[in-house]
Amino acid sequence: MAIYTRKQDFKQTKVADSNVVEFLFCTLQELNTSIVCTYKRPQKSLRDFVNEFDNILTQVNRRCFVVGDFNVNLLECPKQNLLISLMHKHGFTEHVKKTNNRQEHC
Repeated sequence: MAIYTRKQDFKQTKVADSNVVEFLFCTLQELNTSIVCTYKRPQKSLRDFVNEFDNILTQVNRRCFVVGDFNVNLLECPKQNLLISLMHKHGFTEHVKKTNNRQEHC
């Protein structure tokens, strides 16, 4: 995972690497904005990921962008409802409308 920025007001506030999820939580102080960059290991269950990611998202208290590799095709998989429901619960909206990968992760 990597996040690049030109601004000096960037603050990395948390990094975690558990058995289920990796994430990097950063703040752009000048913009009062957080960035959560996450990665779900393909072999881990979506349910376990959603449970752990829910705990991460409850810490967000400002404008936020969530980016990452969830290893789930949100456009085709019936399992998508777990992740989409979690994101909606925390006020997030999906902006990707087509796949960028032909591999199946469901």
